[in-house]
This record gives sequence, structure tokens and C-alpha cells, in this order.
Amino acid sequence: MKKIIQYSLYFLAVVILGVVLGLGVSRLIIPKQEKNTNWQIQNGHNDGESFGHYEGKAKKTTAPDNVTDVQLDSEIIEELHLSKNAKSIVIYSAPNLKKITVDDKNKHFTAIDGILYDKDVTKIVAYPYNHPAKKYVFPDTILFSMDMFGGKNVEEVVIHKKLEFPYRFADGFAEEYTTTASVRRTENLKKITVSEDNPYYSVIDDVLFNKDATVLLGYPPGETSPNYTVPSTVTKIAEGAFFDYTYYSHLNNIEPNRYLRTIDLPDNITFFADLRSDIYEDSIDIYGNSRSHEEMLRYMYENITFIVAENSTTHKTLKEFGLNIEFK
Repeated sequence: MKKIIQYSLYFLAVVILGVVLGLGVSRLIIPKQEKNTNWQIQNGHNDGESFGHYEGKAKKTTAPDNVTDVQLDSEIIEELHLSKNAKSIVIYSAPNLKKITVDDKNKHFTAIDGILYDKDVTKIVAYPYNHPAKKYVFPDTILFSMDMFGGKNVEEVVIHKKLEFPYRFADGFAEEYTTTASVRRTENLKKITVSEDNPYYSVIDDVLFNKDATVLLGYPPGETSPNYTVPSTVTKIAEGAFFDYTYYSHLNNIEPNRYLRTIDLPDNITFFADLRSDIYEDSIDIYGNSRSHEEMLRYMYENITFIVAENSTTHKTLKEFGLNIEFK
């Protein structure tokens, strides 16, 4: 109480002085009364919960102890520390975030090497986009990768024998059509390594496939070669397999592959997920624009030419969608 009275008297004295000297209020210097003045805090709907939204300009910040739900939206922040009471986090925009740490007494999160996991390290909660590591090895305790994984500096990902991505196509499609959002969110990824004992995946020339290489799941977006020939065993191509991702704001922004110019396809492609009208309808591109399915296809593939055999199954699968096609 004594400090509050002191600050109040100080503030009143400065205001009076400003009036006397004719100074604008914007020029007043007010002593900082708390360490987290850049946090906007409001009470949640449940007792004991509060939301803390950070939009400050400091490179390091600590979420206040009374914040349970953390929201981060800062172009400058590099390090974030979560208190023992934090139990959820949403990163709207933090392109320079390098490191997340957590109070040892926190019951919901664990941080390892600056990466945020749940308490038992069974899933990734947040991977700092500007984390300096060039190689990421999924911990053995993670059985499903999370969509929050993705860093601009990662060039190699190592998948252990039990890891399976959880993202799947719409209802009615087999579980083998697992998508790979986590792969394409690493914009400079060049190499994918998979344990030979993994029952779900295989890798050919650093490209990710299902175990028997009939479904192409993820092409490394950091691979700089302009040409790629899909193996003859492939009959299906997963959603977003050739897409790229560059950090803009929200994690749903996608853009065309920066390097690919030709994709040579085998003759028996019966399913190309990106051609389904319900997959990218009203998707968001890198500029924040909402696009229809037709617009999205043109946007994502306008610089890529598909090499196919005329009148083949692959040709019939692709020909109605206005893609660039050349015959072998």
C-alpha cells in the first residue's frame, strides 16, 4: 500500500509539473511498476483462469504468474518463459522466436533444448520457428507428430521406428493416406531419415512415402532441384505433398514450391489429393487471401509442369483440372 501511495503521488507531481511547463502528456516519463507491462491480461470464463496476450517489443519475456492461457503475437520476441501456472499456449505470430523455457513446477509443459512439449513428452506443443537447430530428431516418446512442428532452420528430420503422423484425409479414405503438414512446415528441409523398422514410412532420395512406396507423402520443400521423377510404384499422392511453407503469420499459410518446375509422374496415378474440391476450398495463401479450390490449384501449380504418358491413367486423373501437362 505504501508503494502504491508513493507511485500515485509521484505521478500526480509529474502531471502538475507537465502542465506548468506546458509539456504534452505523451512526453511524461512514468516509472515502470511491474515487469510485464506489455502483457494484456483478462480473466477467463472459469475460476482461476486468465488469458495473457503479448504484443511487446522485448526480445525476452516471461508470462506473468497469474496467466494460465498464453497468447503470443510479436515480430520481435526471441525467448519466452512460461510460469508454473501456464497450461495452454497459442502462437499467432512469432517469426523470430528461438527458445521456449518452462518453470520446473509447471504440471502441463516440458521444454527440452528450447522446444515445448507436453509434460510427458508425447507430443510437440510449440516448435520455435527461428530455433537454431538444423537437425531435429523426434523423441522416442512421441508416437504422433504435431502440426505445431516446423522451423525455418531445420534441414533434416529423423523419424524413429514408432512415429506416425496423425493427419488424415476426409472420412471415407484409408488410414494410409496420412498427410505430412509437419514436413512441409519446415521450409528449408532437405533430408528426411526414417528408421528401417518404422512400419508406416519409407524414404527414397529423401522423399517420404508410405512403407511400400505406393503413396507419396512429402517432398522436402528445401530441395533445390527443379526436376523430380516420381517412382514407378506410386499410385497416390497425398494432400500438399509438393507444397511449400514460408512463415507469414498464421500456420495455415501455404505457398507453391519455390524450386520445382517439372514433376515426371508414373502411368498409374489414380488419386491426387490436391485435386479434390473439398480439400483446399477457401484456403489461405501466403498473402492472407482466401481462395477457391480452382484458384488455389492455379496458384500452387502455375510454375510446375507435369510430365505424363498420353491417355494413361495418370493423364485421365489430371487432365480436367487445368494443370500444365506435357506428354512423354
